[in-house]
Amino acid sequence: MPGRPPGPELLAALERRLGSRGFTTSPQDMEPWVTDWRRRIHGAAAALLSPASTEEVQDVVRLAAGAGVSIVPQGGNTSLVGGATPPEDGASLLLSLRRMRAIRSLSLDDNVVVAEAGVILSDLHAAAEAVGRRFPLSLAAKGSATVGGLVSTNAGGTQVLRFGTMRALVLGIEAVLPSGERFDGLSALHKDNRGYDLRQLLIGAEGTLGVVTAASLRLAPGIGARAVAWAGLSQASGALDLLGRLQGRMNDALESFEIVPAEAVTLVLEHVPGTRAPLAGSHTWNILIEATAPLGAPDPGPALQEVLEAAMEAGVIDDAVVAASETQAEALWKLRESISEAERVGGL
Repeated sequence: MPGRPPGPELLAALERRLGSRGFTTSPQDMEPWVTDWRRRIHGAAAALLSPASTEEVQDVVRLAAGAGVSIVPQGGNTSLVGGATPPEDGASLLLSLRRMRAIRSLSLDDNVVVAEAGVILSDLHAAAEAVGRRFPLSLAAKGSATVGGLVSTNAGGTQVLRFGTMRALVLGIEAVLPSGERFDGLSALHKDNRGYDLRQLLIGAEGTLGVVTAASLRLAPGIGARAVAWAGLSQASGALDLLGRLQGRMNDALESFEIVPAEAVTLVLEHVPGTRAPLAGSHTWNILIEATAPLGAPDPGPALQEVLEAAMEAGVIDDAVVAASETQAEALWKLRESISEAERVGGL
């Protein structure tokens, strides 16, 4: 049910609590955040609230709940389905977690990082890499997507084959419940069999059960070597055959297996500068593959090459290329990660 529009008393109370940095009703300031990333869905909000702490989030939720006013939580606003866009009636409050950007702790002993909801994914990657670890979830919007949004949408990312969705990487959650109470579930104890697991309810709940303010996240060992390849094929059924071959030969080294149709490649080449076709000719279906190994483990490149050669001999794929450098590897990934951008530029 839609909430009531906020009255002047509520807005004044929110402004007093959050200050000028955390409160605005300026349409100009709110405009980038009331439209979805694709610029297809346009909403409105009575105010944009940007708390800087969990305590401020609690007070915001309490005040709004007391007045019967609805809240739309938002992270990096990178959603492609409009879930972070407020309704058109302008009666809701838009709650942004972007100011909560602290990495509270990072433990090498436990391989756990505690990050606030507004931490940008690329910043989390950098913090982990600086100490020889990594957070093994990535996606095209890594430069703007936030931890809170990733948790609330149970993001999949491109390493899902090996590490699972965000749900598998979350060890604990801190959240503000609809009553304004704080759920303190950041404990990262691996063997925790105490009662109900509210963390699992909050992951993927899209902010409907509470506002995620921080999360304890699992880290993985840093990458010692990686191999990236691009394959072209004419039949989609060949993709499953190739995946089976890769999993049988490479086991856990296989991290990414992204299927890209020819239409998407064409769109990227047309609208994204600096991209070029990785293979000669056009292929109905394309597959981007990445395999990695931790420090000290064998390079996965030769095994990947062997599988691709055998698949070509068997007629499963028509052509393939293995990146010979990090620059080439990133160029292949740019083709995949630029699809949404190309669609937006192309008006799709």
